[in-house]
Amino acid sequence: MGASTGGGSWDYGLGLNLSKKIKPFWLHADAIYSFPQKVRVDGVSTCYANYLNYDLGVEYFLPQGFNLMFEGNGLEQCNRREDGRTIPGPDVRSFIICPGIGWSCEKIQTLLAYQRVVAGTNTDANDSVVFSCVYSF
Repeated sequence: MGASTGGGSWDYGLGLNLSKKIKPFWLHADAIYSFPQKVRVDGVSTCYANYLNYDLGVEYFLPQGFNLMFEGNGLEQCNRREDGRTIPGPDVRSFIICPGIGWSCEKIQTLLAYQRVVAGTNTDANDSVVFSCVYSF
């Protein structure tokens, strides 16, 4: 994926997060555009292409602190350059859907979700179960 930049280089980026409440839903969107730095991979000067990560989500709140969530997220990255030459074919694209259920209170937020890659180029086709728990203090 785009974050695999070889020799531990930094990827600088710019991002934007937006949320809007339209009763009874919360809508979320974010995008991060990243700029990988030139690295050496097996002695070859390598520059991975800039890449875009984006997410679109919607939450529906239920009684007793529960909520339903549906999210889609994508990644777009073009070909890399090695020693100044463009290497055709290794561009990366993926789109993942993620339905889930969450529970939260004043200090705790939890989420149990299923992720599925539904489209992509040069990416793994994974199914995942994700559990997240955030404690605020």
